[in-house]
Formats: sequence, C-alpha cells, structure tokens
Amino acid sequence: MKKLLALTAGFLAAGLAAAPAFAQAWPSKPVTLVVLTAPGGAQSALTRLIADQLEKKWGQPVIVENKPGAGGLIASEYVSRAAPDGYTLLSGSDAISTYPLFMKATKFDVEKDLTSISIATYAPFILQINSKVPAKNFKDVITYAKANPGKMNQAIIGASQQMLDSILFGQKAGVDITIIPYPGGGPAITALLGDQVQFYFGSYSVSLPHFQAGTLIPLAVGGERRHPGLPDVPTLREHGIDMVSGFWYGFYGPPAMDKALRVKIATDMQEALRKPEVAKTVGETLGFDIIASSVDEMEARVKRENQLRKDIAISAKVEPQ
Repeated sequence: MKKLLALTAGFLAAGLAAAPAFAQAWPSKPVTLVVLTAPGGAQSALTRLIADQLEKKWGQPVIVENKPGAGGLIASEYVSRAAPDGYTLLSGSDAISTYPLFMKATKFDVEKDLTSISIATYAPFILQINSKVPAKNFKDVITYAKANPGKMNQAIIGASQQMLDSILFGQKAGVDITIIPYPGGGPAITALLGDQVQFYFGSYSVSLPHFQAGTLIPLAVGGERRHPGLPDVPTLREHGIDMVSGFWYGFYGPPAMDKALRVKIATDMQEALRKPEVAKTVGETLGFDIIASSVDEMEARVKRENQLRKDIAISAKVEPQ
C-alpha cells in the first residue's frame, strides 16, 4: 500500500511539473494570431505591434492573419475549432459576447467556445452630440431630451455593443431616445454632423478633429476615469449615470487550452505591451489604455460583461435576427 501511495505521489508530482515545463518549451513552430477585422484598422495595427515583440521573445515567426466577416464570427469560430496547442490564437474584442444576442443563426458562446488569455487594451466611448442641439452641457441635454421624448436620435453601428450601451444609457438617464443603426463609424459620424442624429457613443481618435472644430461636443467619457485628451469632460458616473461604455481588445485561445500555457502567453504579452516604445505607440498613435491583464482577470471580466449584456438584451426585448 505504501509503495502504491509512493508511486501515485510520484506520478502526481511529475504531472504538476510537466505543465509548466510544457509551457516553457513552447513554441517550437510558428504561431498565428487571427484578427477578426480587416487589415488596416487599429486592431490589426495593435496585433502586429504585439506580434513583432513576441517574435523576438519566442524566436519563432508570429503570423498575423486577418479573417474578417460576419462581425468577427468567422474568425472566432475558426479559432474555436483549432487545436488547443497555442499555435492558433484569436485577436478579438469584448464584442464577441454579443454574437448570440443579435445573430439567430449562431449559438456561439464565448465562455465555452474560447478560452481567455489576456485583455491587451481598452478605449472608452465618448458620448457626444452635434453642436446644433439647443443645449450644450450634459445636464441641459438630458433635460431637453426628457422634454422631447422620442425626438432625439442616437447613432449606433449595426447590431453591436453600442446598441446595448445606448439602450442602457437611455434606461439609466431616464430618456426616450430613438436608436438608428449605421453600417460603420464613418456613416455614423456623418449622420451626427448632419444633425440626422443627435447622440453617439464614438471613439476619441475619430471624433477629436470634430471636437477641436467645435462641430461635435463631448458630453461624457464612458470609461472608469476621465480621458487624458479631455480632462475637463466628466465620466458618465460623475454625471450620475452608473455605467461604463467602451471597448477592449484581447487575445483568446481555443477551448480546452492548457492554463499554464495561457499564463505563459499572457505574461509574455504583458511584457511586450509594457515596453516603453510599444506603450508610446499604443497610447499616442492608437489612443488606447494598456490593460495587459492576467488570464484570471480576463476570465472574470468576460463572464461579468457577458451576463450584463444578456440582461440588457432581455430587458430591452432585443430579438436576434
């Protein structure tokens, strides 16, 4: 019996030692980072920036492959079917959790069909209005919207997290705002400038020239803190609206991927993002805050946000199409 216990203990010890050893020996061949958007955008730029650093760290090619389509579902499903060996990873975003809320044809579940590695960056949305609205600060705009129910429009990009954020904002602020979808950020900004819509949760980098020109007015920052480029603009929470609105980019692996390996990759990504030259590009050129989360931090955030979005969709009676 003692011999059996000794052998069992030995096997357990060997198994525990094998996991980190496996992670340390990895990678032994090229790694592919699959991006769910088309080349040329901010997510591709961020992914290539990280890939360059990881290639130096790992001593293996890190290939960036763009697979746009179906709002990112094509890339997400592709990685979900990959071998869980760490050689095929997804450069995705928090919007992945919205797929089943808007698409009737998919049962994709981010918590079951992918595994978390690390949240790389975050950028808050800026709640903004066009300068033609007859009110110029947050309090007066909300008062005006309440006095004119259903007469103010808010732009969103298709069926997306912006739609859920806009619904939640209306609920929290107690205003009846008509939501109008657009096929992209460009058309949404054009509609906002043309006074076809009055509200929009948009990105800082795209809207900055219009803020500077005075044609658009930033009312609130959707993040946890004020934006460094808009130090005088309060957050939604400072305005008394208990919510955050923004987006993050992060990396996922296929389901059943070894956690020790995911921790190694996350650690190497954290190291890459914190290099001064990388941090400078991410902050100044791309306009993102660096998060560089751990595996556990990403898992918790994905779970929390996934449930929140389900609750919003149910309360607003959003039907998948």
